[in-house]
Amino acid sequence: MSYIASPHLFHCTIGDRVICLDVRTDRYFQLNDPLRGVFLDALSGHAAAGVSLSRLISADLLRTHDGPQPQRNFPPTATDSVVETKASAAPSWPNLPEIGLLTAASMIGVKTTPLHQLLSRARTSLPKRTKTPDLATAAAQFNTTRRLVPLPRVCLHDSLAMKRFLGRRGFDVVLVFGVALNPFSAHCWLQAGSTVLNDTLDRAIRHTPLLAI
Repeated sequence: MSYIASPHLFHCTIGDRVICLDVRTDRYFQLNDPLRGVFLDALSGHAAAGVSLSRLISADLLRTHDGPQPQRNFPPTATDSVVETKASAAPSWPNLPEIGLLTAASMIGVKTTPLHQLLSRARTSLPKRTKTPDLATAAAQFNTTRRLVPLPRVCLHDSLAMKRFLGRRGFDVVLVFGVALNPFSAHCWLQAGSTVLNDTLDRAIRHTPLLAI
């Protein structure tokens, strides 16, 4: 019998530590031994029946599965950032009302909507418009214009708002969630290929991806 991680559970391995995000409960946690080892063994097809395996199944962290492991598709390792390559871009005053409304709507959505529903909406494709301007320019316009919006900067709020802004302009970009340790940090950003769109390269690559949408 083979096993997969439950659909609401996403994980990454940093050294010998397994960090998980449960989008159903919007909670990060670490799997410790013996659960850590059994969890990894189960995903690699080497699970042995026992108390730990039963605990993982009872907690709905693992589910039985027929067939190969589903592919986890992450963007390539980031190598550059629009925030840095287009740091001198001018704000786009015509887009200020839209960016302000999108940011406010994302802030309200994060506070009132369960994370798994927000992510489901983020997967939904938007009607495509002409790809004008190019992606890097559109991202830079959002970044510089967002500074004029008098709302707190929060990575999830801003990433959801920017994803929708770019989607309206015909650009499909990836929302990446990652974690870092010592100290623990959870973060998210947008990426297109190897280019980070709304954060510095250094901050993005300090976090190990565990979910990409």
